[in-house]
Amino acid sequence: MTYAERIYYSRHKKKIDSTEDYLNRVTKAYNEIYSLINKVNDSKGCIQASNEINAFAQIVGKNATDVLKLRKQFINRIETLIEDNDTKIQDLKQEIKDIQSFDVSDTMEEATKLDRLATNRMYELMVSFNGNSNSTKRKLGNIILNKNGLDRISATALSRLCAIPAYADFFKPSYKEIIAEAMKSDAQKTYERNSQPVIEEKNRAIGKTYISNFLLRKALSMAVSSDEVTNNE
Repeated sequence: MTYAERIYYSRHKKKIDSTEDYLNRVTKAYNEIYSLINKVNDSKGCIQASNEINAFAQIVGKNATDVLKLRKQFINRIETLIEDNDTKIQDLKQEIKDIQSFDVSDTMEEATKLDRLATNRMYELMVSFNGNSNSTKRKLGNIILNKNGLDRISATALSRLCAIPAYADFFKPSYKEIIAEAMKSDAQKTYERNSQPVIEEKNRAIGKTYISNFLLRKALSMAVSSDEVTNNE
């Protein structure tokens, strides 16, 4: 039974309530519906609140001031929920971005050693590329697509070659992706592997929030339409 129906049945009991009692019941129902609207958090709550407002309007009149106030409050509540969800989505996206951009840095000693070895490897590769473009493409593909994988030193060396105009065109987008992955340290790979479930969970939360906003926008459209119809009558 809705709050409004309680008013109706109380009003039409064999013992007729006084006008004062009736107005008190109307006020109580209004306050209960107003409180209900403020507790709405999803589309299901919107349906319940909308039903309560419509039932209340049938008792006191759809153009009654209290009904108009409830409809305005209802619209404001839905708009607030949508805004909150939009903020939640952006926050989750930023959290994912922060996780993905985190870099597990090498120690100074590790970085220095890697730099030295990668530089030597780069020069070795430059010597092996004899200037014939077809030969260079073939050798480059064999190195990157090696079934045993690309080691980090070679990957770092290749990333430097890729930045040199004379070699840049030899690197396919797929090659660059393989090189970027191979350049990561074991610690970085472990971090990314461990953080992947967290990222997936946040992406699921984003998906659920998008669906929630979709349903809330439908509820908002219906609420606005109802309000416009009332105001035009």
